[in-house]
Amino acid sequence: MIQLFFFCPTCQKVNLVPYRETDRSMLERKIGPEYSGVCPHCQRKQTVSVNRIRAKVHPLTGLAFIIALSLSFVLVKIVGRLYWQDDVSRTLDVLEIQAVAFSIPILLCLGLVYTLRRSVSIFNRYFIRKP
Repeated sequence: MIQLFFFCPTCQKVNLVPYRETDRSMLERKIGPEYSGVCPHCQRKQTVSVNRIRAKVHPLTGLAFIIALSLSFVLVKIVGRLYWQDDVSRTLDVLEIQAVAFSIPILLCLGLVYTLRRSVSIFNRYFIRKP
């Protein structure tokens, strides 16, 4: 998930924007050229240009990696038990099967994190021209 934020011009604290757009032009279409919101820290109404809104990867993305790592260990245990109980294949080594079972959830999570970081980079790199 991508989190949009801006720095309050008065108190310089981080304020979150309640929209989930991955493109700055789509954000401008949704809210207009400026975002108006109340800073929860200094309680002042702030009007910020869309170009001053930044993006970052949501902090809970790290939790997804921990879940993927746990899922990998569970899959390794399940595959190991299936291999030894049913004797699925005598030609393949159990370590190769477990390595594949371990790597699949981690590779999926790394692909997700890479895609999110790329989206954040694209959002922060491109700006809207002022008319």
